[in-house]
Amino acid sequence: MQLLRYMANIPVSRYSLIYPFAYMALIYGLSSIPGTPPSPHEPHSLRWLSIAFMNSLHIPLFAGLAWCWRWSLTAVVKNTWLIAILTFCLTVAYGMIDEWHQIFTPHRTSSLLDLLLDATGALLALWLFSRYTVTREINTQANV
Repeated sequence: MQLLRYMANIPVSRYSLIYPFAYMALIYGLSSIPGTPPSPHEPHSLRWLSIAFMNSLHIPLFAGLAWCWRWSLTAVVKNTWLIAILTFCLTVAYGMIDEWHQIFTPHRTSSLLDLLLDATGALLALWLFSRYTVTREINTQANV
């Protein structure tokens, strides 16, 4: 948890906005990898397990994107609520773009469940970021 506290409080600049875009490029690259075609020799239950595991990876992947947005937006937006709303909207919007992109990737599917998992990751990141961000007001009150 010390790592989360450190990462939430790294100083930002306008140039920090490059990080969420680089992270989105990483997600785009990962979602461009073709899936494996169904095999008649593979048991159905094992295929479902691997699909469930792959779907669950949406949560930490998009939590990372939301964390990058939340952290970098503090350089250009001062209102905390506006930052949270922008972070959530940008992350979910990119999740929608990613799901649309996967329609055109061989043996990949697009689903509403994936988008809901992306949104869950965004909410998780926003909650963790708010929990581990040290504000100046709290520090000054503690020093009085």
